[in-house]
Amino acid sequence: MPDISSLLASIAWPQAALLFGLVFIAVFFGPIRRFIERIKSVGKEGVTTLEALPSAQIAEQKKKAVEDLMRMPDSALLNELEDVIVLDLASRHLDTESDTTKVLVRHLAATQIALEFEQVHSVIFGSQIYLLKKLNEAASAGLELAVIDKHFENVQKLFSEQLGSWSKEGYLRFLFNRVLIRTDEGRYRITVRGNDFLMWLVRMGRSENRPL
Repeated sequence: MPDISSLLASIAWPQAALLFGLVFIAVFFGPIRRFIERIKSVGKEGVTTLEALPSAQIAEQKKKAVEDLMRMPDSALLNELEDVIVLDLASRHLDTESDTTKVLVRHLAATQIALEFEQVHSVIFGSQIYLLKKLNEAASAGLELAVIDKHFENVQKLFSEQLGSWSKEGYLRFLFNRVLIRTDEGRYRITVRGNDFLMWLVRMGRSENRPL
């Protein structure tokens, strides 16, 4: 069995130097990277580094970063979904107070809304979007049942081949299931989600010229 000296002798000097270099980099990679990031200039006088930022400035930068990441169109629906996500996290005894969590919760809620509205837009009828806009215009008072009946009759006549066998309830079911409309004291009203969907159409430049 070869002793340690013969084993070391079998390792060529360039190989040993390379091995030592790799170990050195692995151990000191973090400090080296932070040092390089602070280098301001290199000259004949040596290396000049940036001064470490004071804690107050770091805190201000962190605050601004959080504000930038949290900045997006606010809405009751977004806030509602954020509350749902936070409650779910809390029920699992997970962090809900850190800035990182708040940013991720807001972006998750916004992503869920965007995905849902993309799905709605892929199957909604153009006449249903028109109805949502009419309900939005009458948001304070809503629309009477007779107005909804008249709208459906007109749509059914225009698209008799496709909707001839449909009922008004069947036509409106999609809007109810997606919580885009609701009824209140015998009147039809647009929901917060329905209002946000209309704003999303405008903001994203989605066409209202859907089939039917």
